Amino acid sequence: MIQHILVPTNFLDYAVNAGEYAVQLAAQYDAKVTLFHTYHIPVVDPLIPSEYLSELAGTAEKTAERSISQQVEDLQEAFPEISENICYQISMGFAADEILSIAHTMGVDAIVMGTRHGEKIQRILLGSVLGSILEKADVPVIVVPEKAKFKSIKNILFTSEFNDSEDVHSINRVLDFTSKLDATLYSLHIQEDEPDENDLVRIQNIRALFEKKLGTGKVHFENIAYDDILEGIAKYAKVNDIDLAVMVTHKRNFFEKLFDRSLTKQMAYKTDVPLAVFHK
Repeated sequence: MIQHILVPTNFLDYAVNAGEYAVQLAAQYDAKVTLFHTYHIPVVDPLIPSEYLSELAGTAEKTAERSISQQVEDLQEAFPEISENICYQISMGFAADEILSIAHTMGVDAIVMGTRHGEKIQRILLGSVLGSILEKADVPVIVVPEKAKFKSIKNILFTSEFNDSEDVHSINRVLDFTSKLDATLYSLHIQEDEPDENDLVRIQNIRALFEKKLGTGKVHFENIAYDDILEGIAKYAKVNDIDLAVMVTHKRNFFEKLFDRSLTKQMAYKTDVPLAVFHK
């Protein structure tokens, strides 16, 4: 269940788009949205007097406050039905550290962050602020590609590792998180070889389990063969009109395996489908 969403922003177009997405998602839950920006003092000569450093900090803070308050005003004007639920915070420091800290302090239920097309996967997932948040956040992180526009979430794709006990636990978490959406769940596992008879039986068993909970037609489980994991997910998402993809990170380095440096693109950059990353 979502009651409070944190949206880190740097005021660029893709971050503004993520803010709009977060506000519209929050409206479906009547949730609160906090925009957050971390500012810093430009690198200066360490011999500069402390009074001047203080002045620089004050100027940076005022600039940050003007920018973020303007973004909030724009959101409140665009979405008046939820305007009272939109606020902001700023702080000085390192972006990733400050985002994680305020998310923990505020007890938010999700973090929504925008991504920009064209950036290298190494920077996005391994060395960027987003990469740090994806690895360390203890709440779901929803990654919004720069061209993705919000639409009611009717179809959710869960990417499965095909481990019965882990999948059941993870899917229950996803369903709890999206409980107000009344969405159809698609669970997909991609492997190199064609599914055998045992694979099909396992799929039938887990489908039957969740059909009892969600109803017939509200859950689909598939195991398909495809050489490129991310390309297979992207094509499946397009064919099934997926509105939100969900991945769960595991202790056995599944995250690192999924977003290996040898893969030229990741799903969020092959499609316009927002991606929610859960942590086990």
